[in-house]
Amino acid sequence: MKKWVSAARFSTSVGLVFAAVVAQAALAQTAVPESNQAPYQAPYQASATPAIPAARDIAYPGMLKVLVDATDLDHRRWVVRQVVPVDKAGEMVLMTPLWLPGKHAPQRFADKIANVRFSAKGETLTWLRDPVAVNAFRFTVPDGVTEVVAEFEYLAPMTTAAGRVVQTDLMANFQWELASMYPAGYFTSRIPVQLTLKLPQGWAHASALEVESTGADNTVTFKPISYDNFIDSPMFAGKYYKQWDLTPKGKNPVRLNVFADKPEYMEAKPEVIDLHRKMVDQSIKLFKSEHYDHYDFLVHLSEELGDIGLEHHRSSENGHDIKYFTDWANAYIGRDLLAHEFTHSWDGKFRR
Repeated sequence: MKKWVSAARFSTSVGLVFAAVVAQAALAQTAVPESNQAPYQAPYQASATPAIPAARDIAYPGMLKVLVDATDLDHRRWVVRQVVPVDKAGEMVLMTPLWLPGKHAPQRFADKIANVRFSAKGETLTWLRDPVAVNAFRFTVPDGVTEVVAEFEYLAPMTTAAGRVVQTDLMANFQWELASMYPAGYFTSRIPVQLTLKLPQGWAHASALEVESTGADNTVTFKPISYDNFIDSPMFAGKYYKQWDLTPKGKNPVRLNVFADKPEYMEAKPEVIDLHRKMVDQSIKLFKSEHYDHYDFLVHLSEELGDIGLEHHRSSENGHDIKYFTDWANAYIGRDLLAHEFTHSWDGKFRR
């Protein structure tokens, strides 16, 4: 069938062609003569940096001491001071963890670390962030030095636009990969570390880490642990806290640790806690083993702290609706979270 072109469409087509011709003419008039053009420059090639030392299955010569001050609630920053023993002079590389258990991709948070400083015997060391592996920090250990001090601040996101919220005015979710570094060249299972944490007054804490001592200013020192298990032992802390023993007759303690925006959110009926005890009991019967020496469910009931569901060998991080206990009959969405993460203690953690 023959198609007729309307006058309006013809006029539009002519107008577009005319506009294109005018644009080409203008471009030709503004073109820079070839003699005036800047000479071609090849892309800048940065100088190569030495390879990061490969991890070896040997013991690290000393214990890392990690001190974290988390009392600055106004700015939501964690001030970190880490003492790293050294046994020789020369180049050293400290790294923030990149590949983390339970994560599905490399974890990079370099944009949230500020005021980085390395020193030895009170003297500042010149350092370089690796241009490719940006989680690696390079510096030279001077002669006669037995320890290096690494200092930095972790700037916790204020809003979800900047990342997952891990700190509020009432609670915090400490994940130690955000507040520590480790020396390259060693299996993390062979690097011992000891944490000292200063919390706001009145705050409680829960974690798979075991307490060694507690100071009057709410500074807590934990027992030494290998660095890989340290990273696998996050912490919940906060103003409003309650704990239930889920295995009162069990050989290995399993505890339900709950932090909330308000105390009334933790008012759980006895029959609800009994259901949690039955879940643990049935899991142990199913797997016929208890390879952990203790286990801590870390649960937050908050409208501000970022949501989470993450497994660990001796604990799990769990975020629930604030009505998890108080509206048990209706707040059933996601109720399988604790059982799911508990299962990972066998599947994905014990067998890893």
